This record gives sequence, structure tokens and C-alpha cells, in this order.
Amino acid sequence: MGDEKNGWGPFEDLGAPADTAPFLAVAGDGRVGVYYIGPDKDVTYFGQNPDRSGWTAPASTGASLRRYPVVAQFQDGRPLIFLIGTDGALWHVWTDAQGPEGFKAIDTFGGGNAASIAVTRGRDGRLAFFHANTAGEVYVIRETAPSAGWGTSPSRSTAVMTSPPPPSPTGGSLSSPPLTAGPASMSRNPPAALGHRPWR
Repeated sequence: MGDEKNGWGPFEDLGAPADTAPFLAVAGDGRVGVYYIGPDKDVTYFGQNPDRSGWTAPASTGASLRRYPVVAQFQDGRPLIFLIGTDGALWHVWTDAQGPEGFKAIDTFGGGNAASIAVTRGRDGRLAFFHANTAGEVYVIRETAPSAGWGTSPSRSTAVMTSPPPPSPTGGSLSSPPLTAGPASMSRNPPAALGHRPWR
């Protein structure tokens, strides 16, 4: 259905079966990456070709989840994805290149009762990854330096949620779209307005 009057071409079928609405991130080289949850609850992606002539074939990040992921970027522009796995633990997967593809093997921060996640960036360029567990306790882990790795383990914040977050779904269709997370934005289910003290 093209609309030449308004400058739009026809829709193009990208052949990517999705169980959620897609969410986007611009990689360090300026190309758009498209991320979504496939029918098997796997985080799948495709991106613009290097010459911007079209799109790559859909590929798996190797990450299976039970909650919506958060997409962010290192200060150097490399995409990374945070998520709560099917085991309730905190996981992340990232690229070593500036493009939207080429994810490394998924790695874990540990845990087992995570309920919601959020990520932001401090003034010094370091990412901070927050999560609330099913008891309502809030934890944070920060990069040791921008784009240079993480601290040894999440540390507990002084914040405690007034009511525990609802249990994460363990099955069924993920039909509601997550929110795109950029360098300083949050997930669909962030531990927002918790009264945690600012960090530097």
C-alpha cells in the first residue's frame, strides 16, 4: 500500500515472525537495529545492511526470556540487551562491533527472583543496571568505567518498594510491546519513583 502523494513507498515484508511489537536502537555506526521477541520467547534481531540497501536476515541473540528486555548502548555506541531469563536470573548480551549485529555469547549477573529491570547512564558515562526482586528490594550494578566491564555483583540500594512487583509470567504470549531503551531510558517495568538516592 504505497502512498506516493505523501512520499511513502509500499510496505516490505521482512519475513520476521514476532510475538511482540519491535523495538529499535541505533548502533554506533548509525545503522538501525530492530529487536523483538520471537514465538519461542527468543530475543531476535535484524539490522540495516552496511550499505543501507536493505535489511539483514533475522538472527537470534541466543537469549530466552520471561520479561521484556531493555536495549541500551555503551558509551562507544555498541548495543547491548538486558533481560530476565526463564530462570529468573539477570542476563545481558552485547556486540563487539559498532553495528547492530554480531552478538557475543549471553552472560549472567546471577540472581533468580528478578521481577523488573531498568538501565540508565550517569554523568561519567557509566551504565547502571537496576533490578527489583519479587520481595520489592532494589539492586544496582554499574560499569567500572564507560564501556569497560561491570562490578563484581549487584549491590542493594537503600530503596524498598512499597509493594512487591507482580510475579513475572512464565508462559503465554508476550503481546504488549516493550519500550525502547536508549542511553538513558527505562524498561516497560522499571523500578521507577522508588526514592533511591542519586548516584554519581
